[in-house]
Amino acid sequence: MTKKKSCGALLYSKKGGDIGIILGKEYGRWFPMKGCPKKKESLKETAIREIYEETSGIVTVKNKEIKLDCKFETRNKKYYIGLINVPIDIIEQFNVQRITKTEKNIEMLEKDELRFYPIKTIDKYTFPGITTIIIKHYKKYLLHLNSVS
Repeated sequence: MTKKKSCGALLYSKKGGDIGIILGKEYGRWFPMKGCPKKKESLKETAIREIYEETSGIVTVKNKEIKLDCKFETRNKKYYIGLINVPIDIIEQFNVQRITKTEKNIEMLEKDELRFYPIKTIDKYTFPGITTIIIKHYKKYLLHLNSVS
């Protein structure tokens, strides 16, 4: 049996002097922007579409801008997750955009909220297992960025 795939990205930004990640709230839990491929869609195409949809159409990524470096499997899925730098104001834009979306754009309403988590204090939060795996994968790099910014 072939496992389902899930593709997307962990978003990161700078707020004040701190680098941090931006997660989306879905079903009361915090996740990166990710989802399953549609027919004949490549992994990168899926990641790009999911980032766009789950940020309510705010974040657009070009194919060459994303590398799906975080690869892992759970019992049910294979994950391919990249890391994308975004401006911090996407959170405010998301809140405005989310209010104006209608049921015609239901795929743009997957995330209820976006939140910034500073990377230097990320260990004090509890996230779902897949989110934790992705954060651990990119944490060292993000802490490095934080120390040189």
